[in-house]
Formats: sequence, C-alpha cells, structure tokens
Amino acid sequence: MPFCSQCGKENPEGARFCADCGTAMGQPPSQASRPTMPSVGPLLASLSTNARRRIVYGLIVVVVLFVGWRVYRAFGPSEAMRNAKRLVRAGMHEQAMAAYAQEIAAHPNNAAAHFGAAACALKMGDTHAAQERFASATMLDRGCRARVNSACLEAGKEMLLKEHNPRRAFDIYQLAVQPDVKYYRSAARECFNAGKTMTTAAMDINEVEDYFGAALKLDQSLKPKVADVLFEHARKLQQAGHLDYAVRWAHEAAQLAPDKYGEQARIFEEQRRSERELHPSW
Repeated sequence: MPFCSQCGKENPEGARFCADCGTAMGQPPSQASRPTMPSVGPLLASLSTNARRRIVYGLIVVVVLFVGWRVYRAFGPSEAMRNAKRLVRAGMHEQAMAAYAQEIAAHPNNAAAHFGAAACALKMGDTHAAQERFASATMLDRGCRARVNSACLEAGKEMLLKEHNPRRAFDIYQLAVQPDVKYYRSAARECFNAGKTMTTAAMDINEVEDYFGAALKLDQSLKPKVADVLFEHARKLQQAGHLDYAVRWAHEAAQLAPDKYGEQARIFEEQRRSERELHPSW
C-alpha cells in the first residue's frame, strides 16, 4: 500500500489524495517540511562591529594557543624534564634527581638536565654528586656558569640559616665554577652575618668560630669586622660578670686586630687575675 510522501500516512491502493493530510499522492515533500540549518550570515550581520571583531580575535587566540601547545609538545622539554621540574616544586628532590638521570641517559648533552640534577644533589647534601653534575653542565654550556654560582650561593645560605652548619656551607660555596671576587665576598658576607646573629646568644666562642672562620677563608678583608664583633661581645660578657668567657673572646679579637684590641685583651686578663686572687674559690 502506498504511503503519503508528506505525512507518511498509509493510504489504500488507487488513492489520489492522502486521507490524512490531503496531499496528492506521489507529490514530493514540500520544502517547508525539510529541516534546514540556520544560516550564520544573518546571525553575524545582526551583531555589532565590535562584537564581530571580538569573535574573530577570540578564534585567532584559540588557534595560536593550540599551535603553540603543539609546538611546545614537539620541540619543548621532554616528559622526563617536565616531570623532574614538577617533583622539584613539590620538594621531592630524590625523585626529581632520578627523573633528571633518566633524561641524561636519553640525552647526555642536555646541560639543563645536568644542572637540575646538581641542584637536587645540593638539596640532598650530596656535594660530590653536585660537583660532578655542575662540571658537566658548564662543560656543555659555558653560559651556565652564572647559574651554577648563583645556585651555590643560595644553597650555602640555606645551609647557614636553616641547618646552622657553616662547614657544610663552606663546602657548598667551594663548588662554584671559576668564581670571581664578587662571588667570594657575597659568600663571606653570608657567613659573617650568620655568625654575627649567632653571637648575640652565644656564651662560648666555639659556638661561632666556624662561621667567622669560613668567612675569613673566603674573604680576608673581613678581619677588622670580625674582630669588632668578637670584642663587642667580650665587653658584654665582662659586664655580665662572665670574665672567663670574656677573656677568650677578647683574646680572639686581639689575634685578628692586635693593634686595636691587644692592650684591651690584656686588661681583661688582668681583671680576671685580680678577681681570682680576691676570690680563690671561684
């Protein structure tokens, strides 16, 4: 039995018109019944010039970002390097170092990977591994020297302020590659400032001598400043009645600046001797 081309109703044989909608049988469906796609032209035409411009600019930005992302994925850092950097930001330096090692195994000439591994080794306290990786990084890229020295300064400062370990800090400062005078003065200043801070609460000079010792090894010109700090603290200990400690601090200051503090150190010693004669039981 035939079906209406307009409404799809089934009609009896020989019917000339559809019993449901009245359309002549065999007539093609009207254009009005066909689904049509909305036209974009009138929609754009209804928008203002600024709105159309914003749409175009937005599409351009999306395309540029997509292309840039594809280029970055193709020619940017490898997955191992990206993973290593994420681990560093998370403070997982041991895992980051393993990721850098993976990158170095795949690309031995990647100076950035060697540098990253060295920085992780510093965080882990492995100065030997850091030295090897820093040497490899600077050999592959001489422009990396400034970054290496900056990393050593930062790690040494952290060792002084957080770990309170001037000997380890000095070892880290020694990892610098072809350091200049400015580098040594910066490192010495960090050691000096840390020692000066520790001096305020110190009783025995042994508590701070490693700080000032490291500072003087790095920059001998700090001798007068160190002597001033030591003698000033000796004077405070003397005023507090701690003559035995005061004499030791004054003696160390006199060794660094004999012309300035030699005579005063002898006065401290005489005062202690007099106190002992007056109070033999002390």
